[in-house]
Amino acid sequence: MIFIKIQSAVVRLFSFILSSIPHCHQIGSSTRQRCRQLSNVVVNSSTLSYTRQRCRQLSNVVVNSATLSSTQQRCRQLSNVVVNSSTLSYTRQRCRQLVNVVVYSSTLSSTRQRCRQLVNVVVNSSTLSSTRQRCRQLVNVVVNSSTLSSTRQRCRQLDNVVVNSS
Repeated sequence: MIFIKIQSAVVRLFSFILSSIPHCHQIGSSTRQRCRQLSNVVVNSSTLSYTRQRCRQLSNVVVNSATLSSTQQRCRQLSNVVVNSSTLSYTRQRCRQLVNVVVYSSTLSSTRQRCRQLVNVVVNSSTLSSTRQRCRQLVNVVVNSSTLSSTRQRCRQLDNVVVNSS
């Protein structure tokens, strides 16, 4: 009888511990990005190399174009990421524990993006059009430039996003 009670208590304890483990990282300082089943985002263009975004178990998005059209990235309630450019080099975005976003260009300054509840990323330049990323409760990051200003996007547990443009 005592053994059964102890066994029952142990089962309840393990159930409680398992139920308290978060299933998805909450990303963003002013935003949440729930990336439960995200994997890689690859963008290929004549001058665009690649974009990787690992967010736990995300599926793949591949955009192939010379002028790049749009890419859809589903992260629970995530909208679209659109990158338009003919002179973009590459973008890396590793989700899960993402921290910084750095944008480089001949006239671009650097940008750090640490988020937690972030929504939109818009990059405007002579050769860069726009990038939008909506993920539930995101705020806006806007980089406007031929001399690009810097911007911050707080993202608690994200890796790096690097955008290179010439």
